[in-house]
Amino acid sequence: MDDILSTPRRLRCTRCGTDVIGRQWHGQDIGWGLCVSCIDPCKQHEGNEEAFRGCHGVQGVHFDILPTAPSANDVCEREWLEDSRNGRFSRVAVGLEDSTWVCNSCGEDGADPWEQGCEQCGEEGDAY
Repeated sequence: MDDILSTPRRLRCTRCGTDVIGRQWHGQDIGWGLCVSCIDPCKQHEGNEEAFRGCHGVQGVHFDILPTAPSANDVCEREWLEDSRNGRFSRVAVGLEDSTWVCNSCGEDGADPWEQGCEQCGEEGDAY
């Protein structure tokens, strides 16, 4: 399962059916994701950001990501690096030599996947 969570792959948009590169989100059936064109309509349908993230994951981590990984010399801001063991948290680059853990439930930066989890939404750590 870690392979599915951590590797960008070809997915099919859950709303329009187009092919898209993304990372599998546990709230979607395997092989399904979200394309850039369907982000706003899906946000409107879900009604609030929390429900949207619960269904589709975190923008820039699970959908609306770069189709290819940049070189080590060209690390872009918010580049996905890895997921925690159970996929509750994702580590993203925030510069050339720094990173932060993001809670995949609420999108909050600075989460602690090992012990404290997410102080914003209360998501428990998953013992990375």
